Amino acid sequence: ASCITEEEEAIYVGNHEECVGSSGVDEAVLKTAYEGDIREDISFKNYINCFFTKSGFQDEKGEMRYDVIKSFVPHITQADDLERTITVCEAKKLVGETPADTAFLHFKCYMGKM
Repeated sequence: ASCITEEEEAIYVGNHEECVGSSGVDEAVLKTAYEGDIREDISFKNYINCFFTKSGFQDEKGEMRYDVIKSFVPHITQADDLERTITVCEAKKLVGETPADTAFLHFKCYMGKM
């Protein structure tokens, strides 16, 4: 598996930091979410929406950009599993009431919680 470049990593770290600041999400909420304990938290939903939008995974209207998400997959370990997961989540046509809800639903799906 290939890895993301230092430049890409810097962009994602910058997006993360900016989105933590703008959403007000608690780092502990992020940590537990990435460990699989995903809670209905508005600041977390806003963080995911911000991160997905800034990273190009979601457009300003809240539509998921699967082409961009899938182009990122080869940079991740376990890319085959993740690509299958993305395809499954895409087929579910998950749409929330707001862009943040849509981002949250997709995050849950990608984490295997839907």
